[in-house]
Amino acid sequence: MAGQLTLLEREIIFKMLNENQPLAHIAKTLHRHHSSIAEEIKRNRIPVFKGSFGRNKCFCQKALDKTCRKKNLCLACPTPNRYCFNCQKCIHSCSEFMETHCSALERSPYCCNGCHKQSTCLISRYTYSPSVAQEKADKRIREAREGCTLNRKALKDMEQLFREGISKGQAIHHIYIANKDQMFCSERQIYRFIRTGALAISPLDLPRTVQRKFRPKRKQSFKVDKACRKGRTYEDYLDYLQKHPGIFPVEMDTVVGPIDGKKCFLSLTWPHLKLALFYLLEKQTASCVNAKMQDLKDKLQDKFSVLFPLLLTDNGSEFSDPLSLEKLSTKVFYCNPMASYQKGSVENQNSLLRRIVPKGYYLEDLGAEDSDLINSQINNYIRLSISNKTAYQLVIDLYGKDVAEALGLYYVPQNEVMLSPKLLHGKLKKKHYTSK
Repeated sequence: MAGQLTLLEREIIFKMLNENQPLAHIAKTLHRHHSSIAEEIKRNRIPVFKGSFGRNKCFCQKALDKTCRKKNLCLACPTPNRYCFNCQKCIHSCSEFMETHCSALERSPYCCNGCHKQSTCLISRYTYSPSVAQEKADKRIREAREGCTLNRKALKDMEQLFREGISKGQAIHHIYIANKDQMFCSERQIYRFIRTGALAISPLDLPRTVQRKFRPKRKQSFKVDKACRKGRTYEDYLDYLQKHPGIFPVEMDTVVGPIDGKKCFLSLTWPHLKLALFYLLEKQTASCVNAKMQDLKDKLQDKFSVLFPLLLTDNGSEFSDPLSLEKLSTKVFYCNPMASYQKGSVENQNSLLRRIVPKGYYLEDLGAEDSDLINSQINNYIRLSISNKTAYQLVIDLYGKDVAEALGLYYVPQNEVMLSPKLLHGKLKKKHYTSK
């Protein structure tokens, strides 16, 4: 049996000590090692120092033995004709003072439980109590888990490392994995240090901190082809997947700027790869979406049908021309209205783009090269869900470097990944809201 002693075991120790059972027998009864029981008693025994009925406690060994013959050691002795051992107030001034001790405490069982002299003993001694022993053991466990186990230098080095990464828009997990050889604790401990203030980093500095912002009311958009959903509903999508197992869908969406802005991002996500691509469109229209998909078809050639076996999107007007998309050798399906959770992967990946391009910023000054820059930064971001790899690595391993280049991806060193507006060097312009 291993682990901490329980209260029940301590009560058994107490009972057997009172019965004068040897420690070896107690250890055998509890299936513990003899040294564990001895250590338990030494650590948790209680000091007791009191007299008995009609007799005061005794400090000096000579007073206990009544061998002291000194008198008048105190300047104003109230009993000058009596020996000093009767009052023992001279212990600080006597040169022959010898502190009392019990030699039985130096050997097993290291406490006075079961001693027949316990009721009349006048010297300092120890007793063992199961409730007090349990209390002391619990306190030691609590204190061992409190505070920080790292020294100041290690904390300072880690704090500097995380500050640099957070300023680039990197998450704690990304920084931890990219610099694992410089970490002195677990990733979960890092979050504890931030929460308790051991690291001078505020939780508000983390990229996923919730911020409340004013959201203007958007105008209602209308679909070009209201019959485009026929045969392409979410139920049809699930049925198609069941009939064609092994197909990995691509989720599609758009990410827009302010309501009066024209440009937007076409968002494409491969959930199984955690690959997220964002391509800048001049307008949020079906023709711009179709033109971009045609451009990808021209670059990827025969690999297009492998990467885009089917598309799952929402009911936005920019996706209302499925026939043009299906001419590119893919299938198009739509989520149910007001059910964005049905394409949850692309919604989650859009949050990474929002670290670089926050809501309320115009996209008018961005170009195609900025799309490639954003895509390369996001897809070189370490993901826990794909075994601490990057989406860029998976694309290279599965489809080759030529496909990555056709998609506009390139390698970015892990410590240089930046997911913050600083990446675009001031090209973003914030919309200023005015109260009416």
